[in-house]
Amino acid sequence: MRVLAVWEECNFIHGEWQHQSIPSFWIEARHDAIDRVLPYARDAAALREEIDRNRTDPNGPFYLLVTRYLESVVSLPGYYPYSGQWFGGSPFRELPPVELEDLADLPKIADRLLAK
Repeated sequence: MRVLAVWEECNFIHGEWQHQSIPSFWIEARHDAIDRVLPYARDAAALREEIDRNRTDPNGPFYLLVTRYLESVVSLPGYYPYSGQWFGGSPFRELPPVELEDLADLPKIADRLLAK
């Protein structure tokens, strides 16, 4: 898995727009990482369905929007941070790619990533 970007004031949590914001990270994961992602989902079966729906290649990477302390793990299409829906004002800030072995590592490095 690789952290590719951060949305510092993300208010898209649990797949719904919220009033509160939580720093969230855009993560690319290979197909074989799915078993290291599902344990952090509120509903593993629903997340698996989202991942399958959002992938263009069933064996290709999938993308996640994950809050800083893993409260929310949402699958979205790979183009989400770069899409025209932002009208040139995407809230994502690109980061140098950072490898993660497991999502559990994200809270340990979140402060460092936010400071970049």
